[in-house]
Amino acid sequence: YFKRARVIKINPSLAQESLRYLSLAYNKVLLTPTPSLDSALFYKLEPKFLRRSQLEWAATKTGAAELGTVIQLQALKQIHVDLIIVASVVVNPITGARIGKGKGYGDLEYANDK
Repeated sequence: YFKRARVIKINPSLAQESLRYLSLAYNKVLLTPTPSLDSALFYKLEPKFLRRSQLEWAATKTGAAELGTVIQLQALKQIHVDLIIVASVVVNPITGARIGKGKGYGDLEYANDK
């Protein structure tokens, strides 16, 4: 899935920072939620607008806020997301049902794509 994906949505947890970096390093457009989905919904990071030396910084929460483009709900609906990566405590291998660790933002993000 990763290899074919052009647009990847990854949660902003520290545990997924390396995945965000790899996505950018492999020229994937990265969508990452803003903290608590407060002022905007997502930051959009496009590797073609970043220098190679900025990729590590862009993969961090602060770097995404500084280097990313703010995406609101209407604009988000126009973007086809190929792959969604969310943090999970446990995932049912048969149904894909998951239990998260927070306030349900991952589920809201997924529902937004439906």
